[in-house]
Amino acid sequence: MVRRLTGACVAAWTALLVAGPPNPSITARAQTRQRTLDCPAPGPPPARLPAPAQEKLARSFQAARRHARHVWRDTPPVNADGTVNVFVEIAPGTDEKWEFDMAANRRELDRRIPATLDGYPVGYGFVPRTVNVDGDPFDGLVLGEDVEAGAIVRGHVLGLMHMTDEKGSDEKVIVTAEPREDVRRTLLDDRMRERIATFFNRYKAEDEDAETFACVSGWSDADAGRRFVEAASRLFVKGRAGRGQILFFAECPARSALCTVGSDLVFCRVYSGQDTLQKTRSDPTMRGPHGQLGSPAGAPRRRPAAATASSTAISPALARHA
Repeated sequence: MVRRLTGACVAAWTALLVAGPPNPSITARAQTRQRTLDCPAPGPPPARLPAPAQEKLARSFQAARRHARHVWRDTPPVNADGTVNVFVEIAPGTDEKWEFDMAANRRELDRRIPATLDGYPVGYGFVPRTVNVDGDPFDGLVLGEDVEAGAIVRGHVLGLMHMTDEKGSDEKVIVTAEPREDVRRTLLDDRMRERIATFFNRYKAEDEDAETFACVSGWSDADAGRRFVEAASRLFVKGRAGRGQILFFAECPARSALCTVGSDLVFCRVYSGQDTLQKTRSDPTMRGPHGQLGSPAGAPRRRPAAATASSTAISPALARHA
């Protein structure tokens, strides 16, 4: 009995030396805040942005204008092989909370998270050319080794974490760059889900700001993850169309896509070959990031005022190039 107690004491002291003494006030506050949360059940992908999110999205577009090439605005969310791009803001293991500065087009250190959280359990970032209901880009969590902050990961989708915070639904797509399918199937197991959920359930509860909160309400599969990314990409496109700007200008090996919008038109077509684009650059009715761009002869110049960026004229091109 004495030997057993001695062993337990040694283990406790070792843990204390490694992790440091707990902060009773933070722990009590976190527990109280978590008990008062009424975490809503997971819902479907959002179809529209609330007004505050639209305003924040507009500010993001405005801040990004100074850059000819912008990480969030110009990187496609999905690649031709079906992988999802995630820009890594925070590397796993760190206690530094980095956030992407739209105006600076780079990460900026925001603060340090409480030491009681033991650092981020996975890589944390966002999917470019997306927006969520809080006005921020759609979040992505990156599993695997050698996840480097500041890099763009071409990730295979593993699943989706449903989360809610003080701003509303805040789902996160889970990806990995692991090339081996048999290994990928083992990464997001019950133990990893528990580890991630525990971190995010405690993350804001242990923050000093009593107005913030977060709760994880469940998990969904890879197909759901892709659907949420696609929905966030559509919200990005709708938001950008509403500002009367170029949606995107993507050059692919076999074809190029040009999507433009105006105050009362939405127009998108896929053209074959670079020559077609070169012949239309002098058309003053359309502008793009590479100068004036026009439509081929005979193409419709106007659409009904009620047309939106979700019309069928745009969706096929977005599915191939966005």
